[in-house]
Amino acid sequence: MKASKEAAQLIFIDCAPNRARSIQYWVNFWLQNNHLPMSRQGKHQKTIRLIDDEDIVVKCHTWIRSQGGTTTPLKFKEFVEQKLLINSGITKKKTIAKATATRWLNVLGYSFQSQKQGTYYDGHERPDVVEYRKLFLDKIYSYERYMAKYEGETMERIPPMLESNNKEIILVTHDECIFYSNNGKRDVWTKIGELPLRKKGNRRSIMVSEFLSEECGRLKLNAQQHQENSSIPQEARTYLQPGKDREGYWTSEHLIDQVKTKAIPIFETLFPNCIGLFAFDNSSNHAAFRHDALVASKMNLKPGGKQPKMRNTVFGLNNQYQSMVNENGEPKGMKQVLIERGL
Repeated sequence: MKASKEAAQLIFIDCAPNRARSIQYWVNFWLQNNHLPMSRQGKHQKTIRLIDDEDIVVKCHTWIRSQGGTTTPLKFKEFVEQKLLINSGITKKKTIAKATATRWLNVLGYSFQSQKQGTYYDGHERPDVVEYRKLFLDKIYSYERYMAKYEGETMERIPPMLESNNKEIILVTHDECIFYSNNGKRDVWTKIGELPLRKKGNRRSIMVSEFLSEECGRLKLNAQQHQENSSIPQEARTYLQPGKDREGYWTSEHLIDQVKTKAIPIFETLFPNCIGLFAFDNSSNHAAFRHDALVASKMNLKPGGKQPKMRNTVFGLNNQYQSMVNENGEPKGMKQVLIERGL
């Protein structure tokens, strides 16, 4: 035993007791068989990942390509459980976790990427936008004490504490969206540099204009309310099929008509004795002037031509009358108006 321990110290870095016993076993085996025993290192059963099999990899790649860029970990998980395992001869029902499906996609060389066709700059931090945001927050804060709040996990409605001469304010927000035929998921599982091709152009579209409120969700009447108020549209939502050869394009006139004929009548039916605070975003369409508004940038220098007929107005401390059209019913133009005003 002493000799085997000394030999173990010379051969092995770590001199554990089993090293000396192994040397004794090798010596005895040599004396009996005239050769050393076969090493059994690596003879034990190993667990091999299914995704490391070449045939499995080929089947996975084939299926992913057939999905046309719509692959997700959940869809890949269903493919593995319902098709891949069965087709590979695994008859026992097995499942894999979503995390495993995600890891397998990474092993296959796929990653989660966003399709980007350009650079988008929202301008949220522009100085004028920041300044307007401050004014907006101060303004909306002044209305909050007249509005209901929703708190807790069940979003319990807490009505405002109003004085006898005040009315509750209901915030109603407006939004517009255009949906295209070729809209699709922008985030896809794909290999680096192999983003799937999208169809060119947006193709046919539909535009939706809608009003929303915390009080009721979409601004609309239920069946009973609509039956009792049959002269009022059931919902404030409006559709438009944009296009020169279809229903034209959404303008400020469309929005004004929607507000007057749909949104306000429905609001007054749903919330009698309340004040509606309608909020619109800063779309240029929402900042449009009336067709006869006094906008100097739309005036020509000379009379007539392609310039709008603006309404008559007054100017100066004495409210001096100013006509904006001549005796022929044509717009006077910038020069004539300035002459009449002595400028």
